[in-house]
Amino acid sequence: MLFAVILGIMLGAATVTLLRQWQESGLEPREVVLKPAQFPHLAPPAVVTRGGTVRRRAA
Repeated sequence: MLFAVILGIMLGAATVTLLRQWQESGLEPREVVLKPAQFPHLAPPAVVTRGGTVRRRAA
């Protein structure tokens, strides 16, 4: 019985802490900036032109 009470108190405290962190993080909007250079594997395949220059196809 004592174990259940202690476990309940610990779980309750953890829940309150997580809810507070979640609320505080929601107040400040985060701006996520994704740059194409971060994902080179998603770029369309390169095309070599007759002049020997490499060109990327339009996505």
